[in-house]
Amino acid sequence: MKYSSWMAVGHEALHDQGKLTVDYLTNTRITQFGLTGYNTWIASTFQPAWTGFDTAFTAWLNPATRTQVLQTALVNAERTFAEAYMKVYNILRTSPLITDMDMENMGLPKHASNERTPAPLPATYPDFTIDTTVIRQLSVHFRDHDHERRAKPAGVHGVEIKWGFGGEVPPADGDKIPNSVFDTRSPYTLTFDGDDRGRVVYFCLRWENTRGDKGPWSEVVGAVVP
Repeated sequence: MKYSSWMAVGHEALHDQGKLTVDYLTNTRITQFGLTGYNTWIASTFQPAWTGFDTAFTAWLNPATRTQVLQTALVNAERTFAEAYMKVYNILRTSPLITDMDMENMGLPKHASNERTPAPLPATYPDFTIDTTVIRQLSVHFRDHDHERRAKPAGVHGVEIKWGFGGEVPPADGDKIPNSVFDTRSPYTLTFDGDDRGRVVYFCLRWENTRGDKGPWSEVVGAVVP
């Protein structure tokens, strides 16, 4: 799956690129890069996202453990890492203390390749429908608000999808829904266990641009697991 123009395509290539970045950051003092304000975020979000992707990828490499369940786990872990990777990339490329050689050593484009107009903050929210025709699956089909075409707004990289089980009263907005996934192409499909049939799942979506900036939340919509 293609996440961004600078990001490697394919499980192996993205893992190799991510390892270059993680190893370089691990072996270099964060203070040397002028990133002291991002210490907590890197430790609490980026590093765990990499660990999850690395663990799933390592298991996937073994043919004996390469099941469909593991394939799904790898795809989900890769999405989570790619989202965090885009954010850390934007942090790194804005530090004046990081040289072009540093960027190359991390497997990232040089500063000069990023001198372009920043993507605008998403101003709209996604409209979406939920397909319940397949047993134990809910497929979220999304497009820009008040648009019939599936094209994303200018500068938008993908959509954050919040989902979670609930009761009769829906959550107020996406911030109240526990689970988050990121997708770049409609539809996004969730698969559930048999015990989940008949339970209500609530969804809320918002656009995210190529810099990781997020737009407003859509309305919250519920669907019953078929």
